[in-house]
Order: sequence, then structure tokens, then C-alpha cells
Amino acid sequence: MDSLTVQLVRHADGSVDVDGSTASFEAALSDFVAQSETEQSTIAATVNAQFDKHPGTAIKLPNLASMTCAALNAQPVNYTRLEGLALSYVRANASEKREDGKLFRIGRGKGSGVRRWSEIPTEAPASK
Repeated sequence: MDSLTVQLVRHADGSVDVDGSTASFEAALSDFVAQSETEQSTIAATVNAQFDKHPGTAIKLPNLASMTCAALNAQPVNYTRLEGLALSYVRANASEKREDGKLFRIGRGKGSGVRRWSEIPTEAPASK
């Protein structure tokens, strides 16, 4: 879980300045949201870059996360967090049905993995 540390603002007499503290919180929250959005867009771009390097290839989810971490130059101190962000991004943007409009399909079983829907050929309708 993410946390946010905020400093309370106090008046000269030591009492809490509610307006100042609220402004401090809003500034910290705004910075956190901006950082989080930047982080998510970086993860998305890096995951998609792996598929750009290997077009049409199904990549096992753990391998995709590892490749993403390598591309982001992950270090031991942040590897687990980046791996989790990559896995979360793919899972949140995956569906078993093309019609759902998601980016990825996570196949199950032998020979499967994650693929971009845009790289999976559509099946021709059955003829009568």
C-alpha cells in the first residue's frame, strides 16, 4: 500500500493551522498523483516496447515482467516494486475477449503467454 507523509502546519502559538495543513496535504497529494501517473506511463511504454522488440510473440507473464525490469534498469532495492507494477499493468489491461477493448490477452497452458490483441489475427467467420 502506498502512503503519504504530510507535515502539519502550526501557528506561532503551536496550534494547528488547518488551512495551511490542508494546503500542505493538497500539494503533497498532487505531487504523489503526478509521480504515480508518470510511473504508470513509463511502465506502459516499457511493457509495450518489449512487444515491439518481439512482434507477434507470446511472452510468459513472469518473463515479460523480468524483461520490463531489465529495460528499466531495475536495482535490487526497487526490482520487486517494478516487477509488481509491470504485472499489475498487464493484468489490468488484459482480457480473454478481443471485444472488451483491452490491450493484451493472457493465454493459459502450454505454449501460451501474453500477446497484444493487435498482433493476434482475427478469425474468419465460419461459412454456412
